[in-house]
Amino acid sequence: MAIVEELGDYIKKIGARRLVIDPVFTLINTSYSSHFALSITQSLINALEDLPVTTLLVASHDENAELNPITRQLEQNAFGVIDLSQDQAT
Repeated sequence: MAIVEELGDYIKKIGARRLVIDPVFTLINTSYSSHFALSITQSLINALEDLPVTTLLVASHDENAELNPITRQLEQNAFGVIDLSQDQAT
């Protein structure tokens, strides 16, 4: 929550209209348990919604199964999802 508060202060200071967090996993601690990580993810989403900016959260889609529930939760709470995966034809 302190990080989001600091981001909010900085957003106001520079008059930002967009916030990009790449990768979002730098703000989500997955070392304790997946349940704790999901709780932190929901708290982060709730806190970011209060910021007066458009927020883009970048989540890499690697083969780490531990991050899949977090990615799904981010997608469920998003207003839109952009999938930057490679097209098999190209």
